[in-house]
Amino acid sequence: MSGIELVTEDPAYAFGVLGNLVIAVTREPPSERSVRELARVVGERHATHGDVSLLVAPRAARPTLSQDARRAILSSWEQLEPRITCCAVLFRATGFVGAIQRSLVTAVMNLRKSTLPVRATSLPLEAAEFITRYDASLGAPEPLGTALSEFVSRYEA
Repeated sequence: MSGIELVTEDPAYAFGVLGNLVIAVTREPPSERSVRELARVVGERHATHGDVSLLVAPRAARPTLSQDARRAILSSWEQLEPRITCCAVLFRATGFVGAIQRSLVTAVMNLRKSTLPVRATSLPLEAAEFITRYDASLGAPEPLGTALSEFVSRYEA
């Protein structure tokens, strides 16, 4: 499998692409700027590759959102959701904290009554298995899981 291409990097985030997969590694809680940049990357990838799969790997243990970031997420999500096939959220935390984070993501997505398949996990291979279930063009889960693990590890610091 070829590597994930870094398309934009900032002190707060790094976004990469592989085929129609967009990978967002966030080093800080989302900001209006990072949300708009992610929307731009997803829009560009959708224009060239069709529907997009999304993996978000937040580093912040307890993300906090400004009002501007919340508004940007809500307004962007309505435009992004129809372009996204599935979304995996890769929390690197394990144990109790990781379980809480994964449960919160699942609960929030269920409250939105979204039809978008979402999976929160702490394991890159599980994220890859989930993504390839909805997007076979990305190949086998094992090489994708390895590529995701390497990309996230490289850019989360």
